[in-house]
Amino acid sequence: MRRWAWVIDTVAAMTISNRAIMTTISTDLNGLSPSAGTKYLAYYSNTTTEGGSGQYVCYNLGAGAVDGKWHTITRDLKAELAKYQPTVTLNSVTSFMIRGSGYIDDILLRAQNTVYEDAENGNTAGWSIYDSNTTGTITNVDDSSRGGKIIRLTGNQSNTGFIKQTDAGANWNNTSQFTLEWSMKTSVSYYIFALVNTSAGDIYLTYTSAGYDTLGTDNYIWHGLGSNTTNGQWQTIVRDLNADLKEAQPGVTLNSVKAFLIRTGSADIDDIKLRQK
Repeated sequence: MRRWAWVIDTVAAMTISNRAIMTTISTDLNGLSPSAGTKYLAYYSNTTTEGGSGQYVCYNLGAGAVDGKWHTITRDLKAELAKYQPTVTLNSVTSFMIRGSGYIDDILLRAQNTVYEDAENGNTAGWSIYDSNTTGTITNVDDSSRGGKIIRLTGNQSNTGFIKQTDAGANWNNTSQFTLEWSMKTSVSYYIFALVNTSAGDIYLTYTSAGYDTLGTDNYIWHGLGSNTTNGQWQTIVRDLNADLKEAQPGVTLNSVKAFLIRTGSADIDDIKLRQK
């Protein structure tokens, strides 16, 4: 049996199918009348030719999506419609359909991500070293395994602290999106901090490679991500910052997310973003 968990991202997201999974969307022609009408973004597990200029826009999810294991699939419906029909505007997502058999869970539509770093601008704007008594380097480099650019950090083990703010060097001060996602690759120890403002003042939600949580009642709260996060492979981490705060300090309210910080001797970082849950 096929097993799929679906997430709808940005405007919407989709799932996978035995034969095909489709999301139905309502559309308009940009600046034109009449409406472009209903269209189907269709996702296949086979080698269907991608694209489409008519009612169907097709994408391949690959044969690995039907291996009998659970997969979480996230699709940006707005971008995938625009790729092949750039003059058509997505108005709404009306349904989710699947042909075939399988298990489905967690079909979600997500709000727009706020991307603070994807490295594709080729620079390191917004990054700095916040320790005055240590040295390190911050570079923007190509990574073929990611299909684009990434941020490479090198320092004096955990003595070197790096911070990512806005490109202008200010705090994010995001008051509405409390789910933090980032991708990283490292084979050494690290401390990653989400700096948040709360009803108890500024708190550092701290993430390490430990296999357990020690939490905390002061301005540092500790969560372990597991030793596999230092296996030298790319990992994508998603944390519900509000839940991580409440687990340790249930009476404290999260007000805003201010910045992303990391102490490490060597790490590659990509795709730092915030979104609603």
